[in-house]
Amino acid sequence: MVGDVLGAFGKLAPTGRQMGVFGAEFPLPDGGAGASEFDRLLALTGRDPGWRRP
Repeated sequence: MVGDVLGAFGKLAPTGRQMGVFGAEFPLPDGGAGASEFDRLLALTGRDPGWRRP
């Protein structure tokens, strides 16, 4: 299921960035190799998958 959303957001990401909805893609270590689909989705939308509330 997350993989489906990841694929769709991959197509929508450039438009989302132009509209200010998504930030720049967050760089994942090793280019995302070994990252979960959910972490890759967060990174694609400009969010840090490792962020934790202080």
